[in-house]
Amino acid sequence: MNRKLVLWTYFQTGKIVMALVFAPVLIWIIPASHAPPWTYYWSTGSWGTAVSPYGLLWYGFYRLLSSFSDNWNMAYTIMNVDLCIIDTLVFIIILRYSTSLKLSWAYYLSSFFLLYFSPSDLLPFWLGALAVVKWPNMLLALSAKLPLGAPLWVWGYIWQVSLGAHNFTQTGGDFPFFNVVRDPIVGLWMVSPVIRWLFQTINGWRTG
Repeated sequence: MNRKLVLWTYFQTGKIVMALVFAPVLIWIIPASHAPPWTYYWSTGSWGTAVSPYGLLWYGFYRLLSSFSDNWNMAYTIMNVDLCIIDTLVFIIILRYSTSLKLSWAYYLSSFFLLYFSPSDLLPFWLGALAVVKWPNMLLALSAKLPLGAPLWVWGYIWQVSLGAHNFTQTGGDFPFFNVVRDPIVGLWMVSPVIRWLFQTINGWRTG
């Protein structure tokens, strides 16, 4: 077996173990994905505590993965296992189609962080990563992350809360500056075809 493949297998196995055994349980994903899109959901004992400003594709995807049990904890465990499997499949595609070791490491580290701290952002991240293979996946990534078609107040929520200065320093539970890392990671992967095109264009100018 290829030595690089063996090493990546060990790395991926370690990432999965960390995500399944040690990652914090973000149970809010379950009620959020099963609530009507862009509505307040039950989080810490009462309704109206938070809102999930994602796209309809996000709601369908996470609702599907968390529909195999009525028990939230069991549903979250099943969903987490499914996310690890999907992440492995996407990683295999990246390794197969990418000739850049830097890109492989960038994917690995990004997915490690998101699996552990922000599994709710994995769908737009994966679609953005797969845009490396087929650029139209970038459009799917944007439709999964952004609440296209949502009422204006949802966009106001994003501007005031999700992108607010307080959120960038306090959100993430016990993890300070969580969004300072999370949002740029997801955003850069979502527009990865544009970034790659810019790099290729700049390199073309330099060598032309």
